[in-house]
This record gives sequence, structure tokens and C-alpha cells, in this order.
Amino acid sequence: MKRMKMRTFITIAVALCVTASSCGFMASVPWIRSATRNDVVNLGDSIFALSGNESKYLHSWSGQTFRRYATSGAEINGGDWIAPSVKNQYATARSDNSNIKT
Repeated sequence: MKRMKMRTFITIAVALCVTASSCGFMASVPWIRSATRNDVVNLGDSIFALSGNESKYLHSWSGQTFRRYATSGAEINGGDWIAPSVKNQYATARSDNSNIKT
């Protein structure tokens, strides 16, 4: 009986972790991994990721597109079980194309 309760507890815990980890991506606009200006990268959390309006405005205003890795729920460093941290967003951006101007 105890073993069955423990399995149920573990199953529920794993399900909650999987659900929580996918929430950041579900509430975010898609990443843009290739753009006309690959040297410009947008990183961050929900202020940039929820609607994507900031990116749309910048793309419209400049007439060019920029890469976007912002994800809702992101932290500066750590917390990657909810969403990729800004540090890891930058690492992914560098992995996709290292030509980033800072």
C-alpha cells in the first residue's frame, strides 16, 4: 500500500514538473532563430514574450527582422525548469549564430 502511494505521489510530482516547465513556452510567442539582422537579438521574459508586440513594432519600424529568444517566466540565471534563463537564451542565440553585437 505504501509503495502504491509513493508511486502515485511520484507520478503526480513528475506530471506537475512537466506541466510547469512547458508553461513558459506555451505563454510565449515563438522564437525567431533566423532573421535579416542576425546580429540583433531580443532576450528576456514575459514583457517581450507574451504578445510579441515589441518585436513587431521594431521589425515594422526598422524594416528588418531581429532574432527573438525571450520566453515568459525566464529568470536572469537559473530557474531553467520553468523557462530558459536569459543566460541560456543568450547561449542558444550564440549557438545559432555567434555574430551578435553587444
